[in-house]
Amino acid sequence: MLDALSIPEQLWGIINDPHCTTYAAYRAEELVAGAVVRWGDESEIEVLAVAREQRRQGIGQIVVARLIEEARTRGASTLLVGTSSIALDNILFYQKCGFRMSHVRKNYFSETYPELKIEWRGIKLRDMIVFDYVFSER
Repeated sequence: MLDALSIPEQLWGIINDPHCTTYAAYRAEELVAGAVVRWGDESEIEVLAVAREQRRQGIGQIVVARLIEEARTRGASTLLVGTSSIALDNILFYQKCGFRMSHVRKNYFSETYPELKIEWRGIKLRDMIVFDYVFSER
């Protein structure tokens, strides 16, 4: 499940951040998904991961729907989430969940995780695409 964030030290730093809340989803006592959210007026899903063997079963959509409802309950104006500019499945997934493209964090991955040398079809992992779910527009 750690493939959502390949560096365990970075993941533990986010999980242990006192400004974040960690969520876990279980099916028959098996951990199937997890999320970490930084709450505020502009909240952000910092981590979202679904166990590889559990993907494409709607679990991620259920988790995101619950996080959207939690953000609404907490009075957030916006819920953000970012993903790699080369993660096409993630880009489509967030749009399917109701998020809209907001902006690009240029060089996010190349500066934050310089040790990651990931390419997809000749494109280097560098930028993060940020999506938003704006509650005032709903």
